[in-house]
Amino acid sequence: MRNTKKTLLVIVLICLGVLLWLSTIILGAGFVGRMLFGPTIGFEQMEKIFIEDYELLETVVQFLEDSNYSSVILWREDVRNGEMRSGGHNVQIKDAVALETLEELMNRRYSVIAMSGNTIYFQRWATRDIGRGVAFSMDGNDPVLQFLTRLETLPNPNWFYYESDYREWQRRRNQ
Repeated sequence: MRNTKKTLLVIVLICLGVLLWLSTIILGAGFVGRMLFGPTIGFEQMEKIFIEDYELLETVVQFLEDSNYSSVILWREDVRNGEMRSGGHNVQIKDAVALETLEELMNRRYSVIAMSGNTIYFQRWATRDIGRGVAFSMDGNDPVLQFLTRLETLPNPNWFYYESDYREWQRRRNQ
């Protein structure tokens, strides 16, 4: 009888230990995910961010539209070095106001800013397969973005909230 109680106590303690261990892993994974990617941003949150950042975004739009490049991509590290990429080459950003604005947007957690075709987009949240942010249409038509799955108009003309999701885009394409 005494061994049965000890055995039962050991089993209960092991189960509690395993539950505690699993809880720590699950909570830790969620914390690490939030640290790496930040909280998921949806339309309502991005609309508020857009309104707050509008003047900065407009400054970059003007800078990119006035540039003589048909496509540009700006990564955080390039901006820190005072550069942008166009046609596979690094190009020095000579406009001090634009560079300061780009640095501020990167500090505000924009991860990629790019111009291609009729679109300038500002990615604010991303995982490996999903990107979300705002896009500006330079010609008034809907922005053209790779793997686009959602497009919502924002309060200012030619501005849109976008979501690009490779897996969702692929699923829709295969239907």
